[in-house]
Amino acid sequence: MPSWSGRADRISPQRGERRGTIGDVVVRNTYDSSVPACCICFAPAERLTLCEACANAARKVPDMVPEQILMEQPGDRNACLVDAWGRIYRLGTITPVGRNATGCGIAIHQGSVSRKHATLEFEDAGTVYFRDLGSTNGSVVANRSVRDSIELVTGDLLFVGSVGFYFVSPVPALASSKLSVGTVSANAVAETPADFGADFENTDIKEPAELDLSTIEATGGGGGFVCIEGRDVQVSMVQLELLQLLMKRMAADRGRPVAVRGYVHSSEILAAVSWDTAHPSDNHVKQLVRRLRRSLARSGRDNLIESQQGLGYRLSVVPRV
Repeated sequence: MPSWSGRADRISPQRGERRGTIGDVVVRNTYDSSVPACCICFAPAERLTLCEACANAARKVPDMVPEQILMEQPGDRNACLVDAWGRIYRLGTITPVGRNATGCGIAIHQGSVSRKHATLEFEDAGTVYFRDLGSTNGSVVANRSVRDSIELVTGDLLFVGSVGFYFVSPVPALASSKLSVGTVSANAVAETPADFGADFENTDIKEPAELDLSTIEATGGGGGFVCIEGRDVQVSMVQLELLQLLMKRMAADRGRPVAVRGYVHSSEILAAVSWDTAHPSDNHVKQLVRRLRRSLARSGRDNLIESQQGLGYRLSVVPRV
């Protein structure tokens, strides 16, 4: 099992032990450097870059083996796909995906995948689009069927036929202690192993920026709108409730040390949100946060919600009063 031991008020995925004082909060944690964090939800990762829950969400083909996915030559862009085994496939400007993909493409030898199934393409502004090329079994991105193209947001779960990947940007580091012969093939992992560092969580101790951020509930129920710097984004009721909870906590925690300000634990979210299931779990919270992040990104502002192992979730900005 992963070994995480956190003391006082902060856990940060650093090598060894880190101690310090931030305001009146003592920061001291011990991190088992052999266990990296999941690049999707930041829980301890049992599968290179993914936790077990996120890995299982990407796995639809139970008898598939890692050797069925190959990449001969990694791309040069700071974005990647991560498969259900946590392996990284670094993207190029145009990355073909399909059974017959070669070179810098991702070859997937599985029956639900077409010979020329899809491409991932970078636009000039750095936006990445997933384009289905008229595949037989189709593609799904963030629970939406794709028959043309769709913009990708980091954390999106996509399926090429029945084979799942996560889109992640920037490319996460791999813990070198996790790499072993027979676990990771040279063709399949397109990123050089590196020490696990701050790429996975926000460890910068600095005042968050202020942002014009407000919410409007629809009069008839069923959700509402988030106004971000004058731009309206429609969200569902459960997403609206989560955002309002995060906003209230950030406002209530004014004056607290930045390291612990504004965090809401998963248990609080489970109790406060109107779930559409009788038995919500931490995995439901992860999925809700992921959907809300994706919705807020439509305003042009990415990463407005951040997470910290042991503390929970918070806004990365302070709503301007």
